[in-house]
Amino acid sequence: MIPFVACAKEPGISTGFSQNRGNARFGVGRSGSAALSLRPTGLVSYPDRAVSWHPERVDKRATQEFEIVIVGAGFNGLYQLKTLRDQGWSVRLVEAGSGIGGVWHHNRYPGARVDCHVPNYEYSMPEIWKDWTWNERFPGREELVAYFQHVDEVWDLSPDIDLNTAITSAHFDGDANKWSLGASDGSSYVCQWLIM
Repeated sequence: MIPFVACAKEPGISTGFSQNRGNARFGVGRSGSAALSLRPTGLVSYPDRAVSWHPERVDKRATQEFEIVIVGAGFNGLYQLKTLRDQGWSVRLVEAGSGIGGVWHHNRYPGARVDCHVPNYEYSMPEIWKDWTWNERFPGREELVAYFQHVDEVWDLSPDIDLNTAITSAHFDGDANKWSLGASDGSSYVCQWLIM
């Protein structure tokens, strides 16, 4: 399955990712076209493959509804989950990988480590750092993965995270003012705000 989204039923609304030198960008705007395309990001591109939104392929039995859905369990996604949940929002974080930590979960090449010293790679909240001691000034991948597990334990994030769940489609219903998201496992989400 190609990781993409293509949708938009309402003429004049354009939302989506665009690629610029391998970096994904997300935007919302107005145009004369009713087409929307979220293309694959990263190192692989799929030119000349037409894709479209197929609501009939979404497993309605597994639809979960939240005010906010966050995509990605890296530093930013985890912090957003904690902050929004603490403020009382109904929020869910979905992550395509099998663990939290974003790039640090996925990077498994020999010698993977941070390129800045520790204070740049940690949360500044006392509840996180008071019980954590770094072994190195420039920690490696294994120590960062352990750090993210510590963060999860302290903030109790796991109950609000779906791992191994890649968002493969997104459709914004302007009438309902809600996003409908399809996932790689056949489940679906409905939310008012989508954070990527």
